[in-house]
Amino acid sequence: MAFYDDMADVATDLLTEFGKPVTFERVTKTFNKITGKDTARTVANFSTVGVELSINQRLIDGTRIQSGDRFVIVDSSYSPSMGDRLLDGAFVPCAYPFTMTNAQAISLGRAGVWPTVGQKATYIVEGGLGTQKALITGSDLDAVQVIDTTSGIKAVRFRLVAPSISSVGYVGVSVLASITGAGIAGELSLALLCSGATRTGYVEVDGSPVFNASGAPEINEFSAVFDSTTSTIYLYLGSTMFYSGAYTPQTDARIFMQVVEYAGLSAPDIGKEYTLEVFTAAADIMAAPDLPAYPAGTTDICGNPVGYPDISDSWAIIDIQPINPAGTPIAYRLQVRA
Repeated sequence: MAFYDDMADVATDLLTEFGKPVTFERVTKTFNKITGKDTARTVANFSTVGVELSINQRLIDGTRIQSGDRFVIVDSSYSPSMGDRLLDGAFVPCAYPFTMTNAQAISLGRAGVWPTVGQKATYIVEGGLGTQKALITGSDLDAVQVIDTTSGIKAVRFRLVAPSISSVGYVGVSVLASITGAGIAGELSLALLCSGATRTGYVEVDGSPVFNASGAPEINEFSAVFDSTTSTIYLYLGSTMFYSGAYTPQTDARIFMQVVEYAGLSAPDIGKEYTLEVFTAAADIMAAPDLPAYPAGTTDICGNPVGYPDISDSWAIIDIQPINPAGTPIAYRLQVRA
């Protein structure tokens, strides 16, 4: 293994010195034979280093090697699979920091901060409250992470999960994409409210209601696209666009998540979980069960392109040749095609 390790280290050093960072995308789907649709879709990105090789034009035969094909040698830290795609340009990490302190949440008039794991917040019904309880989270108000919706075409995805309840009263979940002063208001507000067995979806844009419908499902996948080129916001429920209209672009939009438990919930509802998750990275946005047809040029809030795996700046792997002088690959020679 010492010989292999030495060879692998040399290969990595040479690729790092003469190559560049490269990113590959892998899409995994779960197909439901009954519905004829994919029930789950996971997108993962793998970053490594690689170098592109020139192609002898005499080898282009129009079949095995076609005009426009590319050959790339990549480091063995990435194990390629057929169906993976080479993305031109590495993706920038794009997590939104939900780091609000409890004191900041209280300063906004809430009972406290809503704890998150990553970009997901979970609330467990307490029941028996004499007054309502509201929790909120967002980025640190003193070192806030902002989103500029005055440039580009930016997408964010939200998943709201709210089980039905049997008690009189309701648990509300609302997500807001900006803040003004010390209160919560702004470009987008998504809410899913439960009252008994009825769930009501409610959406506001710039403080005006644009969607109000009862009978919402337990799991709701919302997507919002802020198109600054036309000052238009596009809203999707699953893959269906239910609203498009004007919005007021802002340079300092923020993401907030909040939950409200109202008084009066009783024993049958205690322990029920309400979750809210925000997806800001392109790969996570594209991993939705039902994908909208996002406008051309859409990115995540960090500028990574949001699109299907066959977007014009990606290349499918059509051949994999391991380079393994010691029996274990130290690198891979890949043939890719647009």
